[in-house]
Amino acid sequence: MIQKFLSIVAIILLTIIPNCFAEDIPNGRLLSFETISNSDGLSHNNVRCIFQDSKGFLWIGTNSGLNRYDGKDYLIFKHDPQNPQTISSNCILGISEDIYHNIWVATDYGLNLIMRDTYKCNRSAIDSTSLVQFSKIPIQSVFCDSEGNIWIKTNQNITRGNLKTHKLRSYAIETDIFKEEFEQYSYPIFQDSQGILWIGSENGLGYYEPENDDFIFFKEDEFLSHKLSNNHVLSIFEDSKQRIWIGTR
Repeated sequence: MIQKFLSIVAIILLTIIPNCFAEDIPNGRLLSFETISNSDGLSHNNVRCIFQDSKGFLWIGTNSGLNRYDGKDYLIFKHDPQNPQTISSNCILGISEDIYHNIWVATDYGLNLIMRDTYKCNRSAIDSTSLVQFSKIPIQSVFCDSEGNIWIKTNQNITRGNLKTHKLRSYAIETDIFKEEFEQYSYPIFQDSQGILWIGSENGLGYYEPENDDFIFFKEDEFLSHKLSNNHVLSIFEDSKQRIWIGTR
């Protein structure tokens, strides 16, 4: 199965080498960059993740709060220990939108749900369901697919929760039993144009097989010629030729 799969999909290991894939800019034109920062209203200059929802809003996760940006103004979400309708932590590690257009937010201290109609954080919606186990633990990533599933990555497992049935299915991943502290990395959960789900982790690249309802992990292996350059997978991208690019540490 793995050999067949690898013969169909090319996995390209990406090592960042300046200008190695850059094309000459026509007519010597220079690219123009515009910067937004805390002086413009952003809650913090250390940006960890960016997500655009179905309404066109940009959601920007930082080390000090979540920002909803409409191109002009910011709506900032921050933790308030006295207010249960605020996010559980200011360290934002992942953002996604479900089939009901609500926003799910992964933080270093719990999973959060922001309701689209009120733009308030509804922690009770999580605490009253089977997702309660994710309310006060580090969440490395969150992804909502088109079938009503929410995929949640922690440092111990990957969990699929169905928003309609509230049923959960957890998939074990290898972890470093000697690691004492949680690493605040945002690991990607990515669905390609073929509907294949990919997951980055500290222990390799995960590929979901629906027929077996399980993940296969590709790892760095000194005995293989085609291998990951590093097991720490931090980014996943699909280009216009349906090639999957993997960014590692």
